[in-house]
Amino acid sequence: MLCRANMDQETYSRIENNDPTLTELWIDSFPGNLYLSHDRNIDLCRPINSDDLARLGRAIGKNTHLVRVCFGQGIGGNHELGDTKPLFYDGVRMNESIKKLRLSRCNLSEGAGYDLLKAFGENGTNLIEISLVRCGLSNRGFQALTTTLTKCTGLRKILLHMSNIDDELLQRVIDAIGGNHKLEMLDLSSNNIGSEGCRALARLLQDPDSSLRVLALDRNVIDDTGSFVLANALRNNTTLEELQLDQNRGITSVGLNEFYQVVCNTSSILDTFLSNHTLERLEEFESEDWAPSNIRRELDRNCSNDKHGVAIKKILCHHQHLNVESFFEWDLKVLPYAIEWFRRARLCCEDIANLDAKILSSIYQFALAMPMQFVPFAQRARSKRKLQEADK
Repeated sequence: MLCRANMDQETYSRIENNDPTLTELWIDSFPGNLYLSHDRNIDLCRPINSDDLARLGRAIGKNTHLVRVCFGQGIGGNHELGDTKPLFYDGVRMNESIKKLRLSRCNLSEGAGYDLLKAFGENGTNLIEISLVRCGLSNRGFQALTTTLTKCTGLRKILLHMSNIDDELLQRVIDAIGGNHKLEMLDLSSNNIGSEGCRALARLLQDPDSSLRVLALDRNVIDDTGSFVLANALRNNTTLEELQLDQNRGITSVGLNEFYQVVCNTSSILDTFLSNHTLERLEEFESEDWAPSNIRRELDRNCSNDKHGVAIKKILCHHQHLNVESFFEWDLKVLPYAIEWFRRARLCCEDIANLDAKILSSIYQFALAMPMQFVPFAQRARSKRKLQEADK
């Protein structure tokens, strides 16, 4: 049973008794689906006075099973904690089990929202995820945020959704997380990020030590210029799998087509081989009328875990004639590798049209360029004697 007007005594008891089944706590939030889920791992409470808050702080400080705590508007806004403020935040700072923090509709510039961010920042080595949703960020609040992000070096997920972040503020965020090479997801959706912000993000994407797998930028103000910047930053990136760019009205087909050149550059076989084979999505939701079909096709190919096979398939699909002249200087030493390459191609590219013809054509190029290497030894010896006799 979840408490409504008063803090439910069962919730108190579960936190104070260190109930191992209680791993997620929502404080002064009212997600309706919690009533429907009856999930014993999640509970909801609404402290209404200073005694409730002091008791809650002490309980959280001693609890060792809570993993995720979500603070809503009532506790995270301008809520006055009075004399219980030190007791509540001391409890938050003492906790060592909480790994995930969510602040929703909080004013981070003052009051409890600001103090909560600072409290978790002081014990930030434990956090792996921080989420801000519809939070007010003035200069003071943003300073608290960047300080916390700098201290929390183990963060793997950062979600700053609908927080009025513009290009200038984003630059400060990137500076704060620049040394965090454990970060796997950065959600900046529904903000005011433009092309200058994309240039700041490019630094993150070009970092060879980056572990970033998901970057959400949907519902911003990015245009084709920003799209070009992001695409170029991904040319040598081997970690990012999802770049959510949908619902940026400034991005046209021109900007999107730049990503096609990134995931499948058909200028040469080598360029195709060196294309990005990691990026799998450009949108949050599958939308057939947003990303062009040619880009979607190459992104779908990238979904395979066999990245070498992905490169082979792209080469065979987009290069009708496989020119192997550049390998002739290696004589026949490279031929076994070429045959092995085609063997792998047969395994992963059964759907490629005229695959056998392409294999035979490539081998024929070797034979045509080095005919004597393909003649039986006895015949080569006779031919050599004839040439010697002719010279006499």
